[in-house]
Amino acid sequence: MLDSRYRVEAILGSGGMGSVFRARHVRLPRSFAIKLLHPRLLSDPKVLKRFDREARLAGKPSHPNVVGVLDVGEIDGVSYLVMDLAIGPQLAALLPSAPFEPARAMRILRQLCDGLAHAHEQGLIHRDLKPENVIVETQGDDEIARIVDFGIAILRDGLGSDDRVTTGGIALGTPHYMAPELATGGAFDHRVDLFALGVIAYELLCGRMPFAGSGVEVVHANIREDAPPMRVRAPTVTVDPDLEAFARQLMARNPAARFATARAARAALDQIEVPANASPPPRLTPRELIALGSAETVAVTTLTLTPAPKP
Repeated sequence: MLDSRYRVEAILGSGGMGSVFRARHVRLPRSFAIKLLHPRLLSDPKVLKRFDREARLAGKPSHPNVVGVLDVGEIDGVSYLVMDLAIGPQLAALLPSAPFEPARAMRILRQLCDGLAHAHEQGLIHRDLKPENVIVETQGDDEIARIVDFGIAILRDGLGSDDRVTTGGIALGTPHYMAPELATGGAFDHRVDLFALGVIAYELLCGRMPFAGSGVEVVHANIREDAPPMRVRAPTVTVDPDLEAFARQLMARNPAARFATARAARAALDQIEVPANASPPPRLTPRELIALGSAETVAVTTLTLTPAPKP
């Protein structure tokens, strides 16, 4: 029993942040996912303060494409988060079958855009979006992509210091999905999540990462080079140029060149797909697509995404 309320049923996984369990509330007929954080993460009062703030923020999202935090507690000095239980494989487990059919890739990307848009409008930035943090549930014939671990990435940043750089000079996070401004320790905003989404899009569409190599090598490539053209392993298969332009804009090294918001990215993606039972929309050229949304809702974004002051 955890905190006299949750009956732990099984361990689902463990990692650098802690362990995740499946548990059932003693009075509710449903199961939850409970993440027990390593006590070392919260030994620093500054990190503990960040955790309290981020846990409150992480409880705000209520969206089918986001796994939100439902409860927060502490027992015997160990803090825990109670979340929706998402049943399904990580997107990372599905990537060996990439490249995906364009329609399937677009369905997943559309849902990730929707989840990010909702969370960003609540003032929450993920900062470690990657296929391991996306659960793909199956509901009938549909795949539902759900983003997990919003509000947790900030704890990595507070381990031992105020900066985000390890002893090796590389910012904490997952190098292959890390935006240049995050990797260099500069100012950043919600558009770091859009960069990571672009890398995911690249993988879904052509079955490989933009850059190969060690974490340090990939970080340096993300900072210095634009993503190379998409080439699918099968020589007879090509990537739709509009979809490639969409992914490349998300991965722009300059944040100002990315889509202004996840909603703007979703709007651009909707222009690529021909809606069912409707006249086909005008097909955009890659150049036109890149221009779409790059300056959209900047004022709204500034208002809704003002970061909270550092503790």
